[in-house]
Amino acid sequence: PVSLTSKKWQVAGTLDAKTPLIQFNFFAPLDNYAGEVKKLKGNITWESDRILSGNFTVNTKDVTMGEATYDKNVHKKYLKVFRFPLASFSFKNAEVPLAEIIENPMQAYEIEGEFTMMKKSYPVRVKASFEPFTDENENTKLLVTVNFDVNIFEKFNINGPDGPADAKSNMHFAMTFLMNSK
Repeated sequence: PVSLTSKKWQVAGTLDAKTPLIQFNFFAPLDNYAGEVKKLKGNITWESDRILSGNFTVNTKDVTMGEATYDKNVHKKYLKVFRFPLASFSFKNAEVPLAEIIENPMQAYEIEGEFTMMKKSYPVRVKASFEPFTDENENTKLLVTVNFDVNIFEKFNINGPDGPADAKSNMHFAMTFLMNSK
């Protein structure tokens, strides 16, 4: 079994070249409106063997819809990246026992934190799982998977594409990334 001796971890990058760090899409039937974030900074710390805290930040300029012209419009009109260059998620005192992660990898934990974008902060509940493994160089890594939804109209006054109100107002985020011990 893998041992988790380190209590401090930092984002190392993508799982592989085909898996984006962060993917996002509107709800069905508008789920073809999707994109990704190419860079993520962040860290987590086990304050004890059961209590986890962390902070993750993205530069809003790293949001892409896959096409330069569309990206420029999204950056300028919707995200206002020059006025609001960062978005973040931070949390404290989440119960995520180290022993359970080792015994039950990929178990989902609900973590409550604060999502901040466009200088507005709101409570968000995410589902996160952690899978420790040893790489080919015998280094222990954490594979982290996170999913959450945000009503971008209600929280940030961002109008989605034409379509049903629930679909165009809500966005799903899926994150998959590796962490190295600090």
